[in-house]
Amino acid sequence: MPVLVKICGLSTPEALDAALDAGADMVGFVFFPPSPRNISFQTARELSSRVKGRAQKVANTVDMSVFIGPTIVHVTQDIASVAVASGGQTPTGSLSSESATSGKAGNAGLDITYRLTRRLGVGVFARYAGGEADLPSAPKLKVGGVQAGAGLRVRF
Repeated sequence: MPVLVKICGLSTPEALDAALDAGADMVGFVFFPPSPRNISFQTARELSSRVKGRAQKVANTVDMSVFIGPTIVHVTQDIASVAVASGGQTPTGSLSSESATSGKAGNAGLDITYRLTRRLGVGVFARYAGGEADLPSAPKLKVGGVQAGAGLRVRF
């Protein structure tokens, strides 16, 4: 299996020529404004014209989304109780359940994806979802929490 060499973050004609002269199989341009290696599309066009089929051109992009909106929260609580009859010593137990669905809830978060190809990427997200539910035994119960994760991203 051959090893392919990819040089990313190229932003000057000199750096691009050095990568091509060294035999890079792929040359990458960064399109993510916070990066110190970020370049404009115009600069990328100018640099790309120098490649002339000597390597594959790769765009390194990062997609960032911020989201906020309503959410529905469903809460179920199991309640266990134990009782001993007057004058007795044998406990008896019971289990009951109560639940509520609340429309008084929301979520907000951030998702960042580093695109490896046009359709495939890897990413991370963080989200907070919270609200209030009214259970008979716990009115105005605050529910929710923080979620975080990472994984593969596929664009359709």
